[in-house]
Amino acid sequence: MSTESSPVQDGHTLNSFDFQPFGTLLQPLIRDAVAECGLTSIRKGTKLPPIFVIWIVLMLAIRRDLNGRKVINWMLSGWRWLEGCLPASATLISKGALSHARKRVGVTVFRTLLAKLRGQHGTLTPDFHGRISGVFDGGTGTMPDTQSNRDAWGKPGSRGRAAAFPQRRFMSLLIVSTRTIWDLACAPYRGKRTGERALMRRILERLGDVVLLVLLDAGLYSFEMVWTLQQHGHDVIVKVPKTVKLSMMTRLPDGSFLTRIQGSLEDLSRPPSPTGRRHWKTEEVTVRAMRVRIPGYRPWTLVTTLLDVTIPATEIAGHYH
Repeated sequence: MSTESSPVQDGHTLNSFDFQPFGTLLQPLIRDAVAECGLTSIRKGTKLPPIFVIWIVLMLAIRRDLNGRKVINWMLSGWRWLEGCLPASATLISKGALSHARKRVGVTVFRTLLAKLRGQHGTLTPDFHGRISGVFDGGTGTMPDTQSNRDAWGKPGSRGRAAAFPQRRFMSLLIVSTRTIWDLACAPYRGKRTGERALMRRILERLGDVVLLVLLDAGLYSFEMVWTLQQHGHDVIVKVPKTVKLSMMTRLPDGSFLTRIQGSLEDLSRPPSPTGRRHWKTEEVTVRAMRVRIPGYRPWTLVTTLLDVTIPATEIAGHYH
């Protein structure tokens, strides 16, 4: 990181900013994303140009112990001793400037950057018997308490009271072989089609030709989800809740057994009745089930659509664990 002028005086200098060791990989992708989103022009006097703002957002995820202005001070600390141009107590931006700059840059550039980062991996490497493992996991995030966030995301309620801050729900897909987040989907905390399973379906629709071995925890288990994954050509390993009763069809040599799970799904081939009543059909999926006991952990039950008996149950359980 080098410069010939003070970064505070010259926004164009900060538009060449990168942060090593991340810059070697990310800087070319950030430049391309900025160009694609039409953010290359810089107004005269701008102290927070787009490339620098993107780096600030990324570094905020790393230095979660600092607020925005302190993160900027930390990022530019090299100039303090290399150039002697910034006093230790310098206020580099005015209050609220970062919020305005982030709004000006927008979210599309970050979606574009994520897509470009995915492209760097090329063809995904199978990691389990020729299959590419993907892990779905969800969570919630607290948002600043602004009116726009309250309108967009809502506040969860409990015992007749609303939470102090708006929250949004998100679902992420992690590719195991690359240790990277492959895709994200977000929705309001409450409302129709905002649950974790709905967000999973949204990601599945965007996967294209990628076929996965999907690992799910018990909270994401449902017959509909197993059936949907199988219809998309994916395999699944999922921990089932204790309330799910599995009857044995065939005992396999490794101790696992074949069973059927079934459920009711909406019959989309039949239009609703004049009163709006939907039609349903019963479907079933043959799965392989196994009881797992690992020292130090409570026993649990896995089901999987991997019916190939040449893959031992111990390998499936170990891979999931």
